[in-house]
Amino acid sequence: MSTLKEIATAAGVSVMTVSNVVNGRHHKVSVDTIDRINKLIEEMNYVPNASARILSTSRSKLIAMCINNKSNTNVLEDPYNSFIVGAVSRQANEKEYAVLLENETEVPKIMSQLKSWNVAGAIFLGFTGNDLLTIEKEMTVPYVCLDCYPESKNMVTIGTHDYNGGKLAGQYLTSLGHKRIAFASGPTITDKNSKQLNPLLHYRFQGFQDALKEEGLALQEEYILKSEITYDDGVQTGSHLALLKDVTAVFCTADILAAGVIEGLRLSGKKVPHEISVLGFDNLPISNYISPKLSTINQQHTLKGQSAVDYIVNMIESPEIVKPSIQYDVNLVERQTTLPIY
Repeated sequence: MSTLKEIATAAGVSVMTVSNVVNGRHHKVSVDTIDRINKLIEEMNYVPNASARILSTSRSKLIAMCINNKSNTNVLEDPYNSFIVGAVSRQANEKEYAVLLENETEVPKIMSQLKSWNVAGAIFLGFTGNDLLTIEKEMTVPYVCLDCYPESKNMVTIGTHDYNGGKLAGQYLTSLGHKRIAFASGPTITDKNSKQLNPLLHYRFQGFQDALKEEGLALQEEYILKSEITYDDGVQTGSHLALLKDVTAVFCTADILAAGVIEGLRLSGKKVPHEISVLGFDNLPISNYISPKLSTINQQHTLKGQSAVDYIVNMIESPEIVKPSIQYDVNLVERQTTLPIY
């Protein structure tokens, strides 16, 4: 790999001239010289230093990816987070931007770190409540909120029709003849006044409840199973579910939770789907990896990640163009963990 100085020597020009060409300051260089230098750059395999380019142009090509991580765990252990980060990273690469994964847990510290990194923009995934208020107040560069429900109408958000997803889940399970259906999700889904309420999961819960009500059914309190949304907690939830008499189906608001529930049911001697049907939410690759393969509500996670990058780049490079917030709809993917009951 060649250096800037070697390119300059081969071209018979100064290092500053090569730097002007590399950084797009073509008005200072003749067309013939530009062509000669670009040809040498290709032949000699010169790769510009990204950090140096940022300093020379005062324009960052960094997009921060900030994930809500109050539990202070490895955020990439969650397959949904990993999938979103992958989609964001691939799309950013297409746009010639780099992604910085921010691992801080407290929003004020995140704000400080983003300023020190001189990022061009940021994507915030899964933040709620007061954190969103801080983000709106402190951010000085373009940003997008992914899977967030801010009170402010000024924040650009990209998400899923979570209410529709919950309602579709309820409609599907009741259409199969199930009447005693459990609901498995995070610990803060029902209390509207809770500061820790996760609105994304709450909307899925509301949609699910409304679907059951339309069929004349009620979601019994003992059928609402709350836990952290992890595989291990899902196993415990599945073991508890196996003790509930007469339950014939369960809707889990995340595929990773559903996978754990299936294992917990299996360890308790329950057969899925012959004794209990299990429906997930996300349609991540894990849905196809487990056995039996998971029926689930598909949300367009890849498209959400790509759109977040597209919005950020648009806001950075064409700030006068304002796009509205968007929500993507859902659809059912029927596999092997659900069966009719009559």
